[in-house]
Amino acid sequence: MIAILVLTGLFLVFLEFFIVGAIMAIGGVILLVASLVLMIVGGAALSSLGLYTVGVGIALYLVIRLALSIVRKRKVCLDTDQEGYQACSYPKEMIGKRAIVSTDLKPAGYIQTENGTFAALSKSGYIEKGSVVHVVGGEGASLTVIEEVHTHAIQ
Repeated sequence: MIAILVLTGLFLVFLEFFIVGAIMAIGGVILLVASLVLMIVGGAALSSLGLYTVGVGIALYLVIRLALSIVRKRKVCLDTDQEGYQACSYPKEMIGKRAIVSTDLKPAGYIQTENGTFAALSKSGYIEKGSVVHVVGGEGASLTVIEEVHTHAIQ
């Protein structure tokens, strides 16, 4: 019975990396704790409890490492935009272009260019809606922008 609880608990923790919501992890931890309680109720010696706890801890560590290695190998986003999905990488052809801020950048928000609306991140902090910005780079699906400096002639 204890082995079934441990194996099921470890499996649920493993599933948590692929099914979002924390329910699997919570259920897995509850089953692991329940297996420890059953050992205590069964009258296991203190040394056995210690070895059991260390063993379950090592098994949990290995399960988490395995799940992380699988998750890291999987491609999470697309390389190109498709209907209903956003690309992993920002459009590199936008670097050097001017854009209008369509929502306040606090420092994140949206900008409008001749090519459409893009998520943006201000390098210089808050930028007000309607300001003109220059695209200087990007990260992930967001463009990095700086506010265009307005120089006024002294009259």
